Amino acid sequence: MKRADGFRFALMSALCGCFVYAASSGIRSNLAVLIGPLAAEGAFTYAQISMCAALGQFVYGISQILFGMMCARDGVRRALLWGCALMAAGLGMVPFCHGTASLMVFLGILFHAGTGAASFGIVMIAVNALLGGASPSWVSGIVSAGTGAGTIVLPPVIAWSVSRIGAGETFAALGIFCAAIVPACIALAPKGAGRSEAASSGMGGALALLYAACRSKAFAAACIAFTIDGFHMGIIQTHFFSQLQEMGLSESLSSLAYSIIGAATMAGAIACGVVLKTAPAPSVLARLFIARAALALCLAALMPRSAAILLSFSLLLGLTMDASVAPVASIVRGVMGEGAFGVLFGFAYACHQVGGFLSTALGGLAQGREGIALIWGLDAISCAAAAVLIIAAIASGARRRGAASAA
Repeated sequence: MKRADGFRFALMSALCGCFVYAASSGIRSNLAVLIGPLAAEGAFTYAQISMCAALGQFVYGISQILFGMMCARDGVRRALLWGCALMAAGLGMVPFCHGTASLMVFLGILFHAGTGAASFGIVMIAVNALLGGASPSWVSGIVSAGTGAGTIVLPPVIAWSVSRIGAGETFAALGIFCAAIVPACIALAPKGAGRSEAASSGMGGALALLYAACRSKAFAAACIAFTIDGFHMGIIQTHFFSQLQEMGLSESLSSLAYSIIGAATMAGAIACGVVLKTAPAPSVLARLFIARAALALCLAALMPRSAAILLSFSLLLGLTMDASVAPVASIVRGVMGEGAFGVLFGFAYACHQVGGFLSTALGGLAQGREGIALIWGLDAISCAAAAVLIIAAIASGARRRGAASAA
């Protein structure tokens, strides 16, 4: 990829970042499509596989901090290449797992650590380095749309592959695909790009950055809200496919619903990136959580069975799904600047994955219509609380600015 000036180069950089992120986040987001078929093959129960996925949620968050430190010290290319290797190894070894412990190691730890190395924050470090600094908000919207792109393409492909070669072998095929994105990672991340003196002084430097950032009420509020965001996302990514079938949709319609989620996720992420050009990030984030609370409450209270209504809910869930990433990234970047972004956004995503761990683990235990209603009810309460928290942070910031101007 040769350097050029202007909009075209920024667009090409964003699309390349979107492709890399689509490979990692797309597969991780569509594990729900594989959990049922893998359990049906008899080696593992649904709850056991859900626990592996729940562990993966936590590993995904922690690994982002570690790979953010690697970016600062060695450049972003090394982190992305490590991500490809870990994803390929983790997925490729699933067919050879014959116990929960081995599945925990390969699917729960190695694969999810690899996705952490090719996560949104790491990919954005590469894109920003290519563009010579902080990129426009619409670029982050395109990159975050990678989750949606993967969710459009992968569910029908995975369903077809499972029907032809089985769930375990499908995992191996996805591992080969992860290895095939290495050229895109090399193009996206020139050697040495992404190094930062501000965040390269090891664990002590990272902890000092986190301590300084956590003194900011905006950063603390963003991290708490992102934890709740993870709870919401964990339900959709890991259990919503099975829930759709529990609520009356066939497997083919459930796959269609996931593709609709993917298309809507792309649209919502890109639209949110554009909106951020004129609207404050905290305000955008608060509105997203209000919309999510309303959707979750409807799913908990109504438990619709109509295919048309369930597909409509898939559309609405998708529109608000990854739209939160760009405003949270904007808040985090505003705390201590671009040099600290990798470590701080990694910490925020670690918080996100704590929420994902909780909903993934609870969802594996919450079976039947009563269990589905319970977990969506908890989600509605949590999203409403996140909206209140962000609105309170906005009001607190406005009061501080008013007091400063009066002085």
